[in-house]
Amino acid sequence: MVRGIGGIYGNKGAIVARMIVDDTSLCFINVHLAAGQSAKAARNADLAGIMEDKAIFPEHAFLPFVQGGDGTGIMDHEMVILNGDLNVSRVLPNLVGTDEQYRIDQRRENVLSNVQAGELDYLLEHDQLRKEMRTNHAFRLRSFEEAPITFAPTYKYNSGTNDYDSSEKRRIPAW
Repeated sequence: MVRGIGGIYGNKGAIVARMIVDDTSLCFINVHLAAGQSAKAARNADLAGIMEDKAIFPEHAFLPFVQGGDGTGIMDHEMVILNGDLNVSRVLPNLVGTDEQYRIDQRRENVLSNVQAGELDYLLEHDQLRKEMRTNHAFRLRSFEEAPITFAPTYKYNSGTNDYDSSEKRRIPAW
């Protein structure tokens, strides 16, 4: 499934697979979404396009799917496992094992001082993914759950160190 520049140049998108184990339908999605502090709207649009595609799979007439679905859509499945480069580094069941980040909506210096002080709750309040899940009723990952985050942001370190990005980009730390 191609997303990205006009949906033509496959620089972003998803690979989707499903299986039935006993009587449970599982759907696995690996994504690559837009990067950057200001690309939240593009990430949300890509997720919406991926999650809402009505013809991902052929209809499966003999198996029940959730909410009366016929199995052609991602959210018809009982368990959806999403991972990849969402520009979100999280573990969310239904959304399991993502690795990059929605960002923290704070200045870099403020994030660094809150990391130093161990104020993770404050940083999590300003986390773009959590804000979207909490306030955006149309957000496609709203029904997903996330395990507690009990560690400092892990993006982006200088190579081979535990020091946050000191390159000219000076990226804001994020989960």
